[in-house]
Amino acid sequence: MLISSGESLEKAIHKGVFLTCKLLQEHLDINSPDAYRLASISCDVRICQLVNPQVTVRVCLPKYLLKIKQ
Repeated sequence: MLISSGESLEKAIHKGVFLTCKLLQEHLDINSPDAYRLASISCDVRICQLVNPQVTVRVCLPKYLLKIKQ
């Protein structure tokens, strides 16, 4: 699970998904388009809080993805 905050919901989601994809790229040794494809079918984005001026979201990543080794 990754947590990110931003000035708007869109910015917080963008940052969280970006960080998730970077983690997938590094851990699974895959390229950026593949990481985004994998994140789009396996991850959930949830809103944690909406507090002025920050919005916090979490990207839930299944644990089994981090156990996969190529």
